[in-house]
Amino acid sequence: MGHGWILIECMGNGEPTLVFDRVRPRRYSSIRRRDNLRSPQVTAALFTMVGDVTESRSTVRRVLSADKNESLMMVAHPVEGPADSVYGVQVWVGLEHELPPPRRLVGAFLWDPATQLTHHGPTIETEILGITDPQTTRVSPEVFKYFEAFPREGELGTY
Repeated sequence: MGHGWILIECMGNGEPTLVFDRVRPRRYSSIRRRDNLRSPQVTAALFTMVGDVTESRSTVRRVLSADKNESLMMVAHPVEGPADSVYGVQVWVGLEHELPPPRRLVGAFLWDPATQLTHHGPTIETEILGITDPQTTRVSPEVFKYFEAFPREGELGTY
């Protein structure tokens, strides 16, 4: 079935949106437009799980009855940003007997263009950037120097 992790952002004022679909990035698409398992039942469960993970800030697992007498396993992990906030949710949906593949390493940070400070979630410094002396706040040049080919830094704005 080609199941893989999907990444859903949940920081907007509207419904959560799809930003990564198994093996390819998406441009803030509706969750309803993902590549596989697009049944209304799975979609409704995704919306519920995103809400549950965002509220609890912890992993959620559910089994969902599917067609053909099969059950689907859904696993959702929070993508934590600074100050204990959840910026997104990584979700895997597959057959109940399958094991999910390793998750993508995802983190979140907040950049304040007025102060030029970045505020980091728990995985940014050590797991993603490889910084051995982690801090929760840094000036922008300390962080952006870790990005290769990042010509659009000035366009980040509220992201």
